[in-house]
Amino acid sequence: MKFTLHEKNDSFQALIVLGMLLMLCMGACQYALSQIMYREAETNMVEKTVQSRHLIDERIKKYYETLRYVNSVAESQTNSRSELNEYIRKVNPALKDFILIGAVTPQGEMIYGDKAPYDILPVLQQTMRGYEKIQYHCSGIFEHVIVSVPYWRGGRVCGAVYGILNSSAMNSLFYHEDDDSVVFAASQHSWQLGVSSMTIESQQAAHTFFNDESHWNSLSQKLYYNDYGIEAFENADKKWYMVSVAVPELDGWYVYRMLPAWVVDTPIHNVLYLVLVASMVLAVLFWLAMWTLDSNRRESQDKLIRLAYIDELTGLYNYAGLRRKWHTQGRKPVTIFVVDFNSFSALNMIMGNEYGDIVLKKTAAILKDGIDQGEMVCRVTADRFALLMNGEGALERVQNLLEQVRDSVREYTIVLSAGASVADEGGHMNAAYERAITALKYAKQGSNIVVFYDQKMYEEQQMRKRLEEDFEHALERRELKLYLQAKHHLQSDGWAGSEALVRWHHPELGLILPYQFVPLLESTGDIKRLDLYMLKEACRLIRHWLDEGKVVYPISVNISRAHFASKSLVANICMIADSFRVPRHMLELEITESAFIDDAATMVDRLQELSAAGFRLSIDDFGTGYSSLSMLEQIPADVLKLDRNFVLGWERNHNNSLVANVVRLARDFGMLTVIEGVETEEQAAMARESGCDVVQGWLYAKAEPVADYEKRVYGGGSDE
Repeated sequence: MKFTLHEKNDSFQALIVLGMLLMLCMGACQYALSQIMYREAETNMVEKTVQSRHLIDERIKKYYETLRYVNSVAESQTNSRSELNEYIRKVNPALKDFILIGAVTPQGEMIYGDKAPYDILPVLQQTMRGYEKIQYHCSGIFEHVIVSVPYWRGGRVCGAVYGILNSSAMNSLFYHEDDDSVVFAASQHSWQLGVSSMTIESQQAAHTFFNDESHWNSLSQKLYYNDYGIEAFENADKKWYMVSVAVPELDGWYVYRMLPAWVVDTPIHNVLYLVLVASMVLAVLFWLAMWTLDSNRRESQDKLIRLAYIDELTGLYNYAGLRRKWHTQGRKPVTIFVVDFNSFSALNMIMGNEYGDIVLKKTAAILKDGIDQGEMVCRVTADRFALLMNGEGALERVQNLLEQVRDSVREYTIVLSAGASVADEGGHMNAAYERAITALKYAKQGSNIVVFYDQKMYEEQQMRKRLEEDFEHALERRELKLYLQAKHHLQSDGWAGSEALVRWHHPELGLILPYQFVPLLESTGDIKRLDLYMLKEACRLIRHWLDEGKVVYPISVNISRAHFASKSLVANICMIADSFRVPRHMLELEITESAFIDDAATMVDRLQELSAAGFRLSIDDFGTGYSSLSMLEQIPADVLKLDRNFVLGWERNHNNSLVANVVRLARDFGMLTVIEGVETEEQAAMARESGCDVVQGWLYAKAEPVADYEKRVYGGGSDE
């Protein structure tokens, strides 16, 4: 049965939202990781470029040292100019990085060495002022790199020592390859010098960068604010990175590192891809874990809901589930029918619990199939069902359903009853249910299958409520009076004792008979208090008779079925009897045959304890169909009381063989027999012919107050 009482679960939507948030977090982490990795890559590229700049700085310093060495040699020579030139030419071959080397005055006169180009003086102006310089110089179609240091004489600058690098030295100074990148030194106007040794692809990329003012300006702006600059650009659909750092020794010159973007991007992208895949896997695993946990939670919740609102045996709602569903449907006006089996426990005892479960499942299926859309059915307790039905034809439909249930059970004759009440719109289910329960009790007592709750039942309910409230006062004020019904011994034609019966003399309501309040006490549990009360009254009376020296006949006191479940029963009865100093054999404890239906083993144990304690035991109402004759062998009873149905059966059939057989069987078990309900001489004769020992009924005595009983038994009163 699908359960739909709880609201729609939105856990799946929550998991989707959680998954989306997780993906957003992963995306943010991925972006942050990429930024960190690119910053790390930028730092690495700049550091490598700075290292290349250091190499250039070292070479430039080497060139300066070489020229200073030449100058120091020239200073130490006192030879003529021709001899000095000759010496320089001898030294120069060892200086392979220079194609020309020499010294010149500010006026352009050669001091020594090779003759300088005609336009070299403007290049050497800074050196004439005392600075060591290395500069790019373009003379016509020739491009040169000139290294110069001051020419000192007598502590002052008298000219400049210069050297012009050869092409090999220029390449070594301004260009080299490093891993997958190329490194070169250049200014904005002399970049061609550095890229001349590159591959065609690298040269094309460099051309694209330096010929694009936007790239150059962007890089220059970065260099202005930082010690380095990185610019990305594209050439022939291929992405490149250009990294630049300034060369302090070269004004306007920079060291450039140019490399394809894949050198940087590919490792980063690979790492990001792996991280993305790992994150996706973790996200899926996390989502699956959360989904599994949520599924388990919802499954556990559903199980708890089913335990709380669904009957496990039949799959129907239980009463709590019925109430909740009725509330969720707007508490519409309905008629509630409470269906109950009469004596279902007897069916379980005779046919077995498994068969009883089959009957309950059949009943549930029939009731469920018999209701319309919007109507409901539930299993309230063991053998009790409730239906919420609409429409004026609900009564006839319920009667038909009960007939179907009866017809479906062929192995055992079952009897069903139903009580009905109307639950008004917006009313309370519990109140309507209690009214239907009250009507059910009337249905079980009468001949109608279904009984509706009415005003008479309401008045009787109020009476029950009042009696329940007044019972405590009745015990305190001893309003419950002991009545005795004498028993007649057939063989001796004398008295054989009496049965203690109760009557309630209410100060306002008058005489209240047992059938009006005993069932109420059984339902409230106060029946056990009544048992002990009546036992005390019987003991008090026996003590009174003993004190007066009268012949005491045993008094039988009824002990309720509910009382036998109490472990303190035997101790309480013994205590009461001993407190009044009453011989225990003068008390006969009666238990109805129906008491054995619930827990026969416990009943037998209690009876054995009472028998061992010295009390007489009597089985009352034997023959009502609850126990088998074989059970008599297990019961330690002294008296077997035959129900008045035996008398009625004899009147119908005029055959006392059944009574005679039961009496004979009881005698075989050592029991006396008492037959109840004897009201005529013919019935008494039948009992005598059947071998019955004692009779009880209106023929000999009615239930009467103690004073009347004493007159009858001790005062020579008539048996009439």
